[in-house]
Amino acid sequence: MHYFRLAALLTGAWLAGSVFHLASGWLARNTVQNLVWRPRPEVSTLTVNLEPKALGVLLRHGTAEAERRLTRYWELSQILLGLALLAVLFFAPGGKRYTLVLCALMLGCVLFLHWFISAEMRALTPATDFVLDTEESLPRDRLRSLQTGYWIIDWAKVCLGLVLAFGLIKRSRRRRESAELG
Repeated sequence: MHYFRLAALLTGAWLAGSVFHLASGWLARNTVQNLVWRPRPEVSTLTVNLEPKALGVLLRHGTAEAERRLTRYWELSQILLGLALLAVLFFAPGGKRYTLVLCALMLGCVLFLHWFISAEMRALTPATDFVLDTEESLPRDRLRSLQTGYWIIDWAKVCLGLVLAFGLIKRSRRRRESAELG
């Protein structure tokens, strides 16, 4: 069985999903701002009785709910992917220890995000979803700092994954070249 090919496939799926998750969160936040300040004519006729601030709060709440649900399911999927990748790398014959360490670090990042950062973010969100941008809010400031920390840790995990993917690709090329020579 081609353990390292399977490991490369799992790593690629994990990285692609992570980048997609980060990009979708960023796009969702920017889309709400664009809808509030430059609404389409169809939206304007439907929201005649709503002022832009109230519409923004309502749209941000819907976006935040969708993003929280997506994040929760993606974190659970990452835990399963990480455990599967760890098992493949552990049982691969002739595997290198650094690939296991990188995978364990990536899985550790996800577990930390899931049980500590995301849990606190979910606890803060009911108090922050309906606060206007012009109002001061300590829970909203705390949530934004947690979101920044989440993004930093998630990008660190992606960088670890890129190093892991490079190591797996380099290893498979060396094995193929040595098989052709021998």
